[in-house]
Amino acid sequence: MARQALTSHSLGGTLLFRTRLRRLTLTGVALLTAAAVLPPAAAADTRDGHRPDGRPHAGGLSAVIRYTEHGIPHIVAKDYANLGFGSGWAQAADQVCVLADGFVTVRGERSRFFGPDAATDGSLSSASRNLASDQYFGGVRDARTVEKLLAAPAPTGAGRQVKELMRGWAAGYNAWLAQNRVTDPACRNAPWVRPVSTLDVARRNFAVAVLGGQGRAVDGITAAQPPASPGAPAGAASDRATDPAPDPAADLAAADTAKACAAVLPGDPQACGVLERWDRTTDVESRGALLFDRFWRKFTAAVPQTAQWKVPFSATDPVRTPHTLDTASPGFAKALRDAVAELRAAGIPLDAPLGEGQFVVRNGKRIPIHGGTESLGVWNKVEQVWNAAGGGYTETVHGSSHIQAVGWNGGRCPKARTLLAYSQSSNPSSPHFSDQTELYARERWVTSRFCERNILSSPKLRVVRVRG
Repeated sequence: MARQALTSHSLGGTLLFRTRLRRLTLTGVALLTAAAVLPPAAAADTRDGHRPDGRPHAGGLSAVIRYTEHGIPHIVAKDYANLGFGSGWAQAADQVCVLADGFVTVRGERSRFFGPDAATDGSLSSASRNLASDQYFGGVRDARTVEKLLAAPAPTGAGRQVKELMRGWAAGYNAWLAQNRVTDPACRNAPWVRPVSTLDVARRNFAVAVLGGQGRAVDGITAAQPPASPGAPAGAASDRATDPAPDPAADLAAADTAKACAAVLPGDPQACGVLERWDRTTDVESRGALLFDRFWRKFTAAVPQTAQWKVPFSATDPVRTPHTLDTASPGFAKALRDAVAELRAAGIPLDAPLGEGQFVVRNGKRIPIHGGTESLGVWNKVEQVWNAAGGGYTETVHGSSHIQAVGWNGGRCPKARTLLAYSQSSNPSSPHFSDQTELYARERWVTSRFCERNILSSPKLRVVRVRG
């Protein structure tokens, strides 16, 4: 039988694996989130290309990586193990510190390296402190939860192709570590940057798979008496992203808020004028969005949902309800007064453009970020922490990440526009550390190159062959 070439196209956070016979789409951050689609499975023993310590052999594995604009890799390999190898290599090259930090998490070693009381980054669980994270993932390890999933036959478990992808990914990651020097200051010379086993990869897959389920209740699980034993996947996380402009909460409540403002703040026409003139969007130029954001968070936190509206939500009339904000509620007046006072105390003009208070910093440059929190009903979710002493919001900590719009025009090649909001690389010295973040701030897209002719015609094409 003729040997088939497999290709993977990394569209920011999506890999498309392709042969002439089938397509398998794994959505998430490349191979590491395969478990969000399929239950994690990999060879966890010493057979099928593994050393006695569980680390996969890289000997004989290789792949071709074609980089196009913005450092996006497109990987060609002869089979699934080699495809995984190329993916692991490419991801390590761009995100080694982020990945290594995650492996510390799923091994239950955060307290050892970072201290038990330090806060986690929340990327693989909701644990507030490293000790709780280690207790949770230690429970996963001691219960052999992942190993049991690995032993399950398909379709409960995964077939050989996914196992080979994961084995190859671990080998590719390890090969990159062995052949390259880590330059990212976040983990340069760090003792916690170590080779991984296929089981490590499977454990990370499990963490991602349950992130939207039991992973959101880690502090409660670890505090339970008797100790709760983390079990099977309970859900998966997903990204949501759409037009960043509309603010659904504003469509429902901004007019009522502005109308009632004069009675609540009779001597403050400036605040009421800002709310009245606001364009009801969460774009970076929107003036009034930050004031409404702070008001709405306070209002919805203090007033029960059933008491927020004169006509509350009804399941029998979901399109037209809720409506008419109950501005007579004591919670309404307090939330509005507190929001105005809060911004002024932080030295933020009430009509400051949203992007001045909602941002990320890359290599010392402040990049404005559009979007909003889910309580506003904004699909383009972003989240940050309010720091009154620090003068407002901290940097945006999470939110929309991989965004794509895909269509067909009758041909064989999809027409895709993609964007990786946090950019391809986490290394500050990389030219792709913030380039897509800048595009995201300007609401621009990356034109995806999926088919061979599109990849090979890239003016930024760079071809690299990698081996174990």
